Amino acid sequence: GVTWRSTTSLKMAKQGAPGVESLFQELDNFIQENEYAQAIKVCDKILSQQPDDQDAFTCKVICLVRDSQFDAATSFMDTNKALAQGLVFERAYCHYRNKRLDEGLALLRTVPKPKPARVMELEAQLLYRKEEYAQAAAVYEDLIRQHKVQSPELSANLLAAYSEAHMTKEGEGLVARSKDAMRESFELAFNAACIAIASGHFEEAESYLQLAEKVCTEALNEEEDYDADEVHDELAPVLVQLGYCCQMLGKHAPAMELYTKALKNKQADLAAGAVAANNVVVIKRSHELFDSYKKLKSATTEAVEQKLSSTQRRVINFNKCLVYLHMNKPEDLRKQIELLREPQGDGEAVTLVLAAQLVREKKAEEAEALLAQFSKGKGKGGLRTQLSLAQMHLSRNEHGAALAALQGVAPEHSHRPGMVATLAALQQHAGDSEGAFRTLRENIEWHEKQGGGDEQYATLVKAHGTLLMQAGKHEEAARMYERLVRKDKNDLIALTSLIIATSHFNPDMAEKLLGARLPPLAGVDKVDAEALENLAPLRTIRPKEEAPVEAAAPAPASQQDKGKAKGKGKEMEKGKGKESQQAPSTGKPTPSSSSSAATAEKKKRKRKPRLPKSYDPKVPPDPQRWLPKYERTNYKLTRKDKEKAKKKAAQAEQLGKGSQGSSAQLQPVASARPPPAGRMVQEVKDVRPLNHGKKKKGKK
Repeated sequence: GVTWRSTTSLKMAKQGAPGVESLFQELDNFIQENEYAQAIKVCDKILSQQPDDQDAFTCKVICLVRDSQFDAATSFMDTNKALAQGLVFERAYCHYRNKRLDEGLALLRTVPKPKPARVMELEAQLLYRKEEYAQAAAVYEDLIRQHKVQSPELSANLLAAYSEAHMTKEGEGLVARSKDAMRESFELAFNAACIAIASGHFEEAESYLQLAEKVCTEALNEEEDYDADEVHDELAPVLVQLGYCCQMLGKHAPAMELYTKALKNKQADLAAGAVAANNVVVIKRSHELFDSYKKLKSATTEAVEQKLSSTQRRVINFNKCLVYLHMNKPEDLRKQIELLREPQGDGEAVTLVLAAQLVREKKAEEAEALLAQFSKGKGKGGLRTQLSLAQMHLSRNEHGAALAALQGVAPEHSHRPGMVATLAALQQHAGDSEGAFRTLRENIEWHEKQGGGDEQYATLVKAHGTLLMQAGKHEEAARMYERLVRKDKNDLIALTSLIIATSHFNPDMAEKLLGARLPPLAGVDKVDAEALENLAPLRTIRPKEEAPVEAAAPAPASQQDKGKAKGKGKEMEKGKGKESQQAPSTGKPTPSSSSSAATAEKKKRKRKPRLPKSYDPKVPPDPQRWLPKYERTNYKLTRKDKEKAKKKAAQAEQLGKGSQGSSAQLQPVASARPPPAGRMVQEVKDVRPLNHGKKKKGKK
């Protein structure tokens, strides 16, 4: 940021003073060797001989800045305001490094136009640090346009401003123009990945990050000053951002591996380490809570928070609230909530967490009052607040109150198909069918004013038509479906629904629609309709069940065997009656024998119903007589049964409390660090993660 003046011109200006000339030569040597502490001493010697020497004064200021003595540089400039009058840029740069951003901006805005390039670049950096990203991007654009300046560092910073300002369209255009430069600058490739993340293209972001990792590794390996640990430190933001992309794509195992790799060296980039720790907690969710608590505590120290943006601090502190909620630490939770109240600007999420804690403490009425108060004030129309209120009312079967809560949702959310369907269902449950029709009709009209060509509009129209058909309003349903058919003639669902609705009140018209609008079926022209009509109807014939076949005994070879056979035949006569008439030679039953066996099977003995001894036909039987005794209403619980019932009720109540906090989930953060001039910045995301966690090992 701070540039040197030519030392040759300084020496030529002092040819008349031999002692001063030699001091300037010594000063030049120290500056070339980057020995700024020695250069400052030489400047003091020159100024002791010539206190009003402008060049010595300027050199000392720049040496102090290069030696990171920003307060000393500011104080020195205050000693001689006449000589410091032309050092507006240097003074503003000191304010920038000391995080006095407003003072630095005020100084730079006093510079007359056209402003020098370095002044405009520092102004853009100050705006970026103030998180006024759109204004920073505008200054960068003016710098490129006015001074025809184009460099990978400047493009990287402009991409960072676009990413944070969510100007994805402009960012994608700059990325397309910087494809070749990305192979030389890993900062540019990294911030191109941030633009892809802001657009939701995580796979594309992965490719840019892999390119950034490759370019950075190759560039640092060529320099002898970097060892393996230092290369790893430089790659930490890239690894964390790669892990974030994997996490958003549902690949939690690779994400955990990348986060763990980035967290190995605790002396690495503080912002990257904090983001990695937060995202590990998000993956673990309610598992290993103590480890999550330690990670988030290390990510919220004062030194780390100075490196984070306000969005990153808000997400990390909010996740800390959720960890306290799961760990059942109400006092710590309330203290953390106070830190998040106003400065961070996420009142709705904080209110939901506090309401969940109140429900856990069996203070459901206080939780409801808190949500109702917030919904009437700053959180008016908030989607999550109104849904939570509706959930609490429905848990007590208060459908009217739930309907009123959902009707208070802000207009930008109230026209969603899910919200409209819920409202209509609640109105129908309350017996207000006309109200349900009106809700659907008003939302359909709203979508028509917006263009009416999206999928949500078609979903609402079909739902309205179905509801009208159920109510018997076929003509109105036909008009609904006709709207869709006019917009899309290929919508077969709408067309068939139109024909069905029309058939109820105008069969002729329905037949015309059937013939004129429905597309022909493939292969029907080859089918002979008359031949199909003359076909005999198919009949299903069930096979008759035959009586079991008994093998006939062989003819006896002797008189003794014959007697035995006769005796056996008599026994069969006694037992089965007509069984003795079976023919012995064929091995198959005769028709008469099979029919008699079938009639014998059909005749079943009828038994009289068994009634209890104390049965009274005048007294109706107990309807619960078939239930076990412990399930009957008049059953008296024993002491063990009462204890079991209390345990079940406590478990059910605990589950109910968990659902109240379901709308507030842990949020991952994309890696980011705000750059000094010429450095990179990364995009921050605030999204809902998927569930993943490690299993605890048992004791051996």
